[in-house]
Amino acid sequence: MNWVQDPDRCLVEGFVFKISGSLVFWSLKKQPTVVTSSVEAEYMTSLDAIKEAMWLRILLSELNYPQVSATVIHTDNQGCIVLAHNPVNHSRVKHIDIKHHFIRECMERGEVAP
Repeated sequence: MNWVQDPDRCLVEGFVFKISGSLVFWSLKKQPTVVTSSVEAEYMTSLDAIKEAMWLRILLSELNYPQVSATVIHTDNQGCIVLAHNPVNHSRVKHIDIKHHFIRECMERGEVAP
């Protein structure tokens, strides 16, 4: 993820998925909203990656390759990891929309892991 040098101050987010070392899906796009912190930006990018991971899990299951363990989502932002594990409601994260807490629900169900 990089700061885009244009007036709207949106970020560029990206992620890739590999299966057995082969690239099967990738995405790179400008985030639709302006974020106020790197934690929020990484959290929103993780949400998009997790939605794609859920779709890939369903597709693989339909192809008779069910996933028996959680899909590992790698992120390098410690604040994002802490927020996904412990959604404390304090002033620094209260602006993050409820829909973005889908990450935590997927982790609780064992479908994804940090």
